[in-house]
Amino acid sequence: MFYVTVNPILGLITSGQSAQLKVRVDPVNGFNSPVTLTPVIKPAEGGLSYDPATLRLLPGEEAEINVHSTSATKRDVYEIIVSGTTPNLTTSASASLTVLAPQVPDYQVSTFPAEQQVTGKSKVTVYVRIERRYSHDGPITITPSETKSWGGTITPSPLITHVNIAKFEISTDKKSKPGSYQIQFSCIDVNGVMRNTTINLMVK
Repeated sequence: MFYVTVNPILGLITSGQSAQLKVRVDPVNGFNSPVTLTPVIKPAEGGLSYDPATLRLLPGEEAEINVHSTSATKRDVYEIIVSGTTPNLTTSASASLTVLAPQVPDYQVSTFPAEQQVTGKSKVTVYVRIERRYSHDGPITITPSETKSWGGTITPSPLITHVNIAKFEISTDKKSKPGSYQIQFSCIDVNGVMRNTTINLMVK
């Protein structure tokens, strides 16, 4: 007799990636015949493939099975069953592989400090922080909201940045209108993905 093991028994990939499974044949009671190993993936229509199609191992040997997905592979949990056969014996082992949707490059923005206060003719500095995710890159255009309603200026406007911290200066003069204002920074990347962040500005 013999038994088959598959490792790891649990796996996780995103569509477009591959996974490697190690399969091993171990003997029982002095078994020493070659074993043919054949993988089967369920559900079969999900779009996973594998290689090699079969393996032939002696007891005590180990080999790899490569499981491949594409961008079209269905997001699902798949069972990979490896059957070992000889002319007189059959046994099997299985592993579970979860395929997730690919991570799309993205970014988030925030401002700091969250509040600023200006009095009369003065200037304060605010920053927009860009948090890039999943290999996001490329320039981001940041445009502050208009300032005519309260009589100040924000520079630069707009700002195109490749870095993850953008600096802006908010200026007021004696003609600026006192009050509480919400300043919005509108951001857009080269893919057209838009994000907004705000600060509260108190003009005295």
